[in-house]
Amino acid sequence: LNSVKYHYKHGFKGMAVNMDDLTLAKVRRLSNVKYIIPDGIGYGSAIQRNAPWGLSRISHRNRQSKYETPEYLYDSNAGEGITIYVVDSGINTNHTDFGGRATWGVNKIAGTPDIDEHGHGTHCAGTAGSNTYGVAKKAKLVAVKVLNSRNQGTWSDIIAGVDWVVENANPANSIISFSIGGNAYLPMDDAINYAYESGFFVSVAAMNDNRDACLVSPARAKHSFTVGGSDIDDNKYLGSNWGRCVSILGPAVDVLSTYIGSNNATTYLTGTSMATPHIAGIAATFLSQGTKFADLKTKILNTATKNAINGFDPDTPNLLGYNG
Repeated sequence: LNSVKYHYKHGFKGMAVNMDDLTLAKVRRLSNVKYIIPDGIGYGSAIQRNAPWGLSRISHRNRQSKYETPEYLYDSNAGEGITIYVVDSGINTNHTDFGGRATWGVNKIAGTPDIDEHGHGTHCAGTAGSNTYGVAKKAKLVAVKVLNSRNQGTWSDIIAGVDWVVENANPANSIISFSIGGNAYLPMDDAINYAYESGFFVSVAAMNDNRDACLVSPARAKHSFTVGGSDIDDNKYLGSNWGRCVSILGPAVDVLSTYIGSNNATTYLTGTSMATPHIAGIAATFLSQGTKFADLKTKILNTATKNAINGFDPDTPNLLGYNG
């Protein structure tokens, strides 16, 4: 039975199609088809832990002592006029800590309600821009649901979420936070690359396999701004992927943020998924301060704290996100 699930039209040109073997054979022979690849699964990346500290770390050149009261130094207008699209499991938009700045965008998981059924997306959104736990506290946050209650989604649904952002958002004042990954998958890489080529900065999780990030999609994509993870002691988060495909590092262990279950719920999670929205929030901060898209990557890299993190291999850039 042949049917088209998605037709990707905005930057990344392609389709997600159910087709029989005869049709597949015919399509393979078409000269204008670059490649055909089966659908697969992408995963969010978080592990339950506990202890708050990330905002302090990205606003100080040297880490504060565990015995000091953590301080977050930031521009009170950080994120003003910027929208962060959280491509994830959704957002608990009614959470009080979002102050009405979180809204629903789209749900690509068929047959599921327009809510975050897992919590991963709400946690990431909170780190990016909530009132108490967020980097860019004036940014708007939009839920793009592509992961289910098990924190999984098909690549076709995930790509469709990115495609929706490219179609509906204004790249001049938008950031994409993408805490999802899986084994190498070219269509996902292409979707992220085309989003960037359409003017969107995309903060992407390096993932948590303690392996070369160049083996992971879309962390390996040319235009992904790929985020590895560090801990409160300025050491490598043990699970963080590494290598030349990593762009920058961010707080990843025992990160406290917003959650599901009630409209004031919080929890601690660990993973490069948690580092990624720290960097998305920094990007939103700089964009709101007048940095242009073309200069954003360079601004983040040049502003980052250098040689602060121990335990990564020499191919991994030793740059820790800093909010300026």
